[in-house]
Amino acid sequence: MRVESEHFRKITMKVLTMQLNSVTIMDLIAYGGAALGVVLAAGEYSRGSIGFGGCFAVIMLSADFFIPMRRLGSFFHVAMNGMAASGRLFRILDLPEPEQKQEKISPDNCTIDISALRFSYGEREVLHGIDIHIPSKGMTAVCGVSGCGKSTIANILTGRNKGYSGSVKIGGTELSEISEESLMRNITYVSHNSYIFGGQFAIICK
Repeated sequence: MRVESEHFRKITMKVLTMQLNSVTIMDLIAYGGAALGVVLAAGEYSRGSIGFGGCFAVIMLSADFFIPMRRLGSFFHVAMNGMAASGRLFRILDLPEPEQKQEKISPDNCTIDISALRFSYGEREVLHGIDIHIPSKGMTAVCGVSGCGKSTIANILTGRNKGYSGSVKIGGTELSEISEESLMRNITYVSHNSYIFGGQFAIICK
């Protein structure tokens, strides 16, 4: 953790240094150009080449002329974050599509048979070769202390956790052979913090 945090700190400081340098250069050009416009306008006014109105207009325009450049400097960090996010999105889009399974779950037979099921998060094994039989009708409760693997079993049955070993059958068909559409149509996971809408909503019937 210390090595990774130090690496992250160095990368962050490099980005901030680049941003500070770019903003400094843009500010020098912007404020220097505005000051140069004011000086030239004042000089031309003193020589009588332009009137007071023209001098005032040039001074005002000199300050506003470089506003887009200053805004570009302020958006530099936002653009860097957007480029990094787009790179991650393209890497996800370039991932190969998984093979589509063809097996379907029969609503008349949803018996679940779990045999020698093992699952690990990294090096920590959560499920140690468990066996469970869940009939297709009725209610089955899985109880245990926090961290014993209850949510892991639910995530495996809904297809969220795929890197397990052992056998998981639904209606006599291996879970790994069931299509994602059939799995989502027949198995629903309702967590402790599930919600439909985050705010108020109304149902309008005609």
